[in-house]
Amino acid sequence: MNRQEIIVRKIENRVTNNILLKIFLLLCFITFLNAREIRPKHYFKKTTISINQKNRTYYQLHSSNPLEIKVEGYHRLNIYVRSEISEGQNHENYNIFYTIDDSPTRYKVNMSGYSNQNVEFVKNGRQSITTSDVVTIQVDKGEHIYRFYQSAQNVNKVFARPIISSGNRKKIKTKTTCKPINNVSQIKLNYKGKTLNYYRILEDSTAVIEIEGPRDLVFYNRLEFLPWMMEPTGYRIKIREDGNVLGIYQLSSKKSLVTQYHEESGKVPGCLRSIVLKIPNGKHQYSFKLLDSHKSCLVKFRTN
Repeated sequence: MNRQEIIVRKIENRVTNNILLKIFLLLCFITFLNAREIRPKHYFKKTTISINQKNRTYYQLHSSNPLEIKVEGYHRLNIYVRSEISEGQNHENYNIFYTIDDSPTRYKVNMSGYSNQNVEFVKNGRQSITTSDVVTIQVDKGEHIYRFYQSAQNVNKVFARPIISSGNRKKIKTKTTCKPINNVSQIKLNYKGKTLNYYRILEDSTAVIEIEGPRDLVFYNRLEFLPWMMEPTGYRIKIREDGNVLGIYQLSSKKSLVTQYHEESGKVPGCLRSIVLKIPNGKHQYSFKLLDSHKSCLVKFRTN
């Protein structure tokens, strides 16, 4: 290769590198435009948290006063969440809830984080704060309002940072029905012309399923009412993960006006309630038990 060819090759390499650099910067710029912070619908006191020496705005969650986010579909809503850490600890487990529009269903999300010396409050010198955990929601078509709460059982304060980015009009994940692996009675319901399969659990029976993560598990449930029961009724369900108690969930329901039994049962199904569980990596077993005596509940499971 003569000197002229070497010079031409160097020029070509420089041009190629410049083109690749411009493409990379363009992609970064597009990503920056697509992902942006979104402010709460109502005023919420801001908290500034330093992450690797970069300041980020967070909002403290409360158990009764929700953080409201107004989002237009189709978008992806990411809620980055951090918790204060108890003194002497380097890890924190905590829970948050969220609702969608006017639905009474409260989705519970189990979260956790670790202490990190590169994460700290900018002001007030408060106790250390965890690394972030994230809730990702694919927003459906139309305008929706999401309300976020922290659990009243949390020991420490919890802070959230909502970020919105471009979504996908196509479904990202396939929804799959999950059947119990143990022997529980199957009950059929009719809802708007469709036949739905549920499973009945009582105080002395448990529904057990096996699922492989990571993915989301949606636990649907309907309390069963006797015809003379008129008022909304509370009930409790204990969920175990691999034998360990994951949580006891206090729910409330009323008679459904649009759902009936496929066959006459002498009872009235309740309105639909649901709980979302984040399944960690690997294969896991979950059990669902009704804690209230003289009550029964219909359940079904779907994975996202």
